[in-house]
Amino acid sequence: MLTITSAKFVGRDAEFQAFKDLIARRILQPEPGAHDVLLLTGHPGIGKSRLLQEFKYHALMKEVGFFMATSHDDDVSSSPFLDIIRRMIHQTLGASGPMVGSQTRRLLAATAIPKTLTQLLEKHRAMLTPFIPEFRGEGHTPEPPRGPAWHKAAFAFLSDTARVIPAVYAVEDLHLADEHTLALFRDLALSSADPSRRLVLVGSTYGDLSPAHALSPLLTQLRAAGRVTDVHLEGLRAIEIAELIRNMLQMDRSTIPLVKRIIQDCGGNPLFIEELMKLLIEERAIYCETTRFKTMLERPDEFRFPVSLAECYVRRLNHLTADARRVLAVLAALRRPVDLNLLAENAGIERARMGELLVEAERRGFIRKQIDEDRVTYKLRHPAMRDAVMSTSLQAGRPSYHGERGLREVLEINKSLFLETSLEALHRRILDGAALLASAERGFLLSRIDGETRVGAIRRFDAEKLLGPAYRDLLDKAKSVSTPQRTVVGGEGADLVRSNPEGLGLRSTMFVPLSAGTENFGALCIDNSLAGAPFQEEDLRLLTEFAEQAALAIRALLRGPAAERAPEPPGRSLESVELAYIREVLRFTGGNLAQASRILDVPYVTLWRKVKKHQLAVK
Repeated sequence: MLTITSAKFVGRDAEFQAFKDLIARRILQPEPGAHDVLLLTGHPGIGKSRLLQEFKYHALMKEVGFFMATSHDDDVSSSPFLDIIRRMIHQTLGASGPMVGSQTRRLLAATAIPKTLTQLLEKHRAMLTPFIPEFRGEGHTPEPPRGPAWHKAAFAFLSDTARVIPAVYAVEDLHLADEHTLALFRDLALSSADPSRRLVLVGSTYGDLSPAHALSPLLTQLRAAGRVTDVHLEGLRAIEIAELIRNMLQMDRSTIPLVKRIIQDCGGNPLFIEELMKLLIEERAIYCETTRFKTMLERPDEFRFPVSLAECYVRRLNHLTADARRVLAVLAALRRPVDLNLLAENAGIERARMGELLVEAERRGFIRKQIDEDRVTYKLRHPAMRDAVMSTSLQAGRPSYHGERGLREVLEINKSLFLETSLEALHRRILDGAALLASAERGFLLSRIDGETRVGAIRRFDAEKLLGPAYRDLLDKAKSVSTPQRTVVGGEGADLVRSNPEGLGLRSTMFVPLSAGTENFGALCIDNSLAGAPFQEEDLRLLTEFAEQAALAIRALLRGPAAERAPEPPGRSLESVELAYIREVLRFTGGNLAQASRILDVPYVTLWRKVKKHQLAVK
C-alpha cells in the first residue's frame, strides 16, 4: 500500500493572499486598525492544516516567528499554548529539538529567532518552570496548564515575545479548545493596542458552530471589535483536483475516465481525494505498472465510489486484520498520543506483534508517529478517522449501526464514554448507552474492580428485588458470563405466562462481558420485559461492540496517563520490521530506487543509505 501525499501545494491562492496581506499590514508595515486575528473555517479534510503549514513557511521567510499547536478535547495535561511554548524551547535547541521539522529548522537557521527566544525564555523561566516539562528536573511532574498562575505566566511570556519578535500564534481545531485556552486566546487578541506588539493570532475551526458553543461568543466579540479576517475554505476546483491527483500518483491515460469521476464525486476535499486514491489501490481498481498507474476497469461505474469521507475510511478499515483494527480502536478510544507499551497493554497484543501492526498502520496512512524527546508515541492520522474507527466492528470490520440506529447516534454514545471523570458516572452512562442502542427497557451493570464484584448501575429494576433472592440466578449468570449471550425465556415464540412462573417479567435478556484485552471489568445485563420484543442476534452484536469500547473507557479512567510504564524491549525491533518492508517494496519495483522512494514516501537519499547499509539488491 502507498503512502500518498502531494508534495506540491495546490490551489488556495486567494486564501494565501489574505494571510500575506495580513502579515504585511499588521507586522511588516503596520497600519492603524489592521486586523490581527485570522480565522480559517472549513469542513474536515478540506486542507486547513496544510494551508497553515504554507503560512508558516511564508512567515519564516519574512523572519516572522510562526508557532502552531493543536487543540485536543480530552487531554487535561496539555494545552495548545503550552505546546507553542515548548516548540519555542525546541527551536532554541538546534538539530536536537525533536518538536521542530527539518524544513522549519532550515528556515529558522537564517533568522535571529532562536537566539532571541533563548533570551526571552531565560527571562520568564521562573514563572514558566512549574508548567514546562523541559524546565522541570527529572522525576518531577509538571503542573497542568490550568488556573490563574498558568494564565498569568503564559500571557506575560507570549505578549513579551510579540514585542521582541514579530510573531504568529496559530491554534488548530479551536472549536475543541477548553475554557483556559479560549480565555488566553481572547486576552491575547483583546489586549490593549501597543505599537511595539507585532502579533497575529490564527485559528482554524469548523464553519457550522452553534450559538451555544463556547467559541461563538468570543468570535462575535472579536468581529464586533473589527479584529477578525474570516477565510472560509471551499472545495478545490476541477483543474486543481486534477493537478493534486497528478502530484500524488503518475496516472496512465487509461485512468482518465476514472479521474473525471473522482473530480465529479469528491467535492474538492483534498483528504477525501487522498483516501479515495488509497481505496482504489487497496480494492485493485488501479495498479502500478513500471512507474505509472493503470486501471483494469472498462467503465468507472464498475467501481462503487464512497459517498463520503467516513464511508471511505470504513471501507479501508475492512482491509485490515482484526488486530490492526483493535489497535486503531484503542487509539480512537484513548484520544491522545500513546506509546507502544500502553497500546499493547490496552489492545491485549504482544509487543513484538504490536510493532509490526504499527509499522503496517503507519505505512497505510492510518496513524502518525511522533517523537517527543526520548518517547515515541502514535496517534490517528486525522481526527475524522476517529468516527469511522469507533463506528466499525473490531472483529468483522462492518459498520456497527443499522436501521433506525444511525451512525451519528452510535458515535456520540461512544465518544461520551471517555468524557466522564468518575467511575460511578461512567457506569451509569455505559448502562444508559447500552439500553439505548439495544432498545432495551431495563438492565444493570456489574462492576469488577480489584477482584470485588458489585452492582455498579441499575436501570428500571427495583434495587431491593434485584439484590434479593428472586433475581439471584440472573445475577449469578451475569457474574459468570465470559462470552456474549442472548436468551429468550421459554424459547422463540414461547407462551409468555408459562415461561415466567415466578412472575419476574423476563422476556429476553442479553449478557455481555466488559473486557479489555485480558482484563475483565464486569458485565452488562440488558433485559426486555414481557411488553418488549425479544432481542435478535444483531442486537447482541451491536451491544458486544459497544461493550468493548466501554471496557476501554473503564480501563482508561482507572489507569489514566500515569499508568504508562517504562518501555520493555520488544522481541522484534521496528528497524527489522521496516527493513522487511523495504525488501518487499524493492521486490515490487524490481529494485527501482526512485519508484521505491515514492512508494515508501521517504527521500531518495535516505532510502539509498538504508540500501547501502544493509546491502540490498537494487538496479
